[in-house]
Amino acid sequence: MIKNAKKQLAEARGLHLTMRLGALPYNEAKRLTRPLLEKVNKEARKIAKKYGIRPKEITFQDLGRNL
Repeated sequence: MIKNAKKQLAEARGLHLTMRLGALPYNEAKRLTRPLLEKVNKEARKIAKKYGIRPKEITFQDLGRNL
């Protein structure tokens, strides 16, 4: 499951980079990354619950930062 989440996060970052380079409008990039980030955040919540900590939710704006 974690490998799948990493692939989805990488795909979302790729879409964000495409948007930053001007090949994709902001709204379109945000719409395309929403389902990917929902799956990644769901996995993050599951892992955080397992270890008893608060999850770090990843937002569209976070994709442009070094996390």
